[in-house]
Amino acid sequence: MKQLRELNLVSNQISRLPEEIGDLDSLRFLGLTDNALTQLPGGIGKLHSLEMLALSNNRLTKLPASVKKLKSLKTLYLAGNNFEEKTRRKIKRWLPQTALYF
Repeated sequence: MKQLRELNLVSNQISRLPEEIGDLDSLRFLGLTDNALTQLPGGIGKLHSLEMLALSNNRLTKLPASVKKLKSLKTLYLAGNNFEEKTRRKIKRWLPQTALYF
């Protein structure tokens, strides 16, 4: 699994991810749209090869500060969640080089 590059878990009613998700260090795409996530584990920040993260249509209100470490992240989909404007601004500061879709 260490060489896994794409993981698409769309529409699976997932409510939580294990901290070990960060061990998939070759992952470039992680699709988690249309689930029931309320939070992400801090280990998400260890996905240094991640280029696209799809989190639309979950129940997220915040992201862990570890997302700041996602230096390869080009696109982050967050539409359909419950982010307050203050949180949106914080995410924009954390990921200035990333295209964000709220």
